[in-house]
Amino acid sequence: MRAWLRKQINELSAFLGHPEPDEPLFEGCAAIVREAADRAAKAGMLDFYEQHKRVRTCTPRDAVAVLNSMLASLSNEEYLTPPEAARLLGVNPDKVRNWIRSGRLPAIDTAKKTRPRWKIARTDVENLRQTATPLGRRSTHSRDPSVTKYF
Repeated sequence: MRAWLRKQINELSAFLGHPEPDEPLFEGCAAIVREAADRAAKAGMLDFYEQHKRVRTCTPRDAVAVLNSMLASLSNEEYLTPPEAARLLGVNPDKVRNWIRSGRLPAIDTAKKTRPRWKIARTDVENLRQTATPLGRRSTHSRDPSVTKYF
């Protein structure tokens, strides 16, 4: 979502120096802000969604300000991707995805109609790390230390 926001900010910034943008551009800016609000809702930022879901017109400068505030709030939020969470937990990213699918690790799917793109709160990863049993492979059978194996 950050990449999308940066792209929209860059595109709208080109119009900031324009002396008098036309009305359809204003409607286009509002459409971008509404799209950002929808994406914010999927990312769990419901306050941003409620504040900007009904925007009908806005200037490019206002739209850039809104998108910058959303980008800043995303940066302040401590969300991780499955590979980042896996590094913190010392496991494979596939294991983190399995925990998400099983419900053991809460996450938000930020994708629209494509494969899942998970966003995991750092606090949830920390809670899992504190409450989880030691991670890693465990033997399925006990070994007698007095037995020597020869191969």
